[in-house]
Amino acid sequence: MERGWLKSKKGVSPVIATILLILLMIALFIIVFWWASQFIEEQVTKFDGNIEDSCEAVDIEVSIRSGGELGVVNLGNIDIFGLDYTIKTNDGNEETHSLIDDSFPLRKGESIIVEEFFIDPEEEEIIIYPVLLGTGEDNTNKQYVCLNYGIEVYE
Repeated sequence: MERGWLKSKKGVSPVIATILLILLMIALFIIVFWWASQFIEEQVTKFDGNIEDSCEAVDIEVSIRSGGELGVVNLGNIDIFGLDYTIKTNDGNEETHSLIDDSFPLRKGESIIVEEFFIDPEEEEIIIYPVLLGTGEDNTNKQYVCLNYGIEVYE
């Protein structure tokens, strides 16, 4: 016993099938493009170049002083907008913090002292990363952490 719709040997016309395939491919392309765009970082510039180039020119001196104070001196020509620091303990734990407050930007030749900055050199190490201020693709100010230019500091 055959049903009525199975008796019909008509299918979708080749033109309609081609249009449906093209629409399906366009939809898949849009989905893949949107998904891949999530992995692409926005370009941040400083002085009309990639901000990573400015990270190379950063020259800061960092020291931990008696009484738990962190001293930072900007010896370079690039203003420092802030500092990020990572504390690594011997048991493998890491904590990342930011120092961005009223004492920044730290201009050429300026220095700051951050009070109550304790670290135990027997158990911990600290890596300081400069934070620069650049311009994003939409012409707004963007912070950029120079992760490849960290400075290890011990008390």
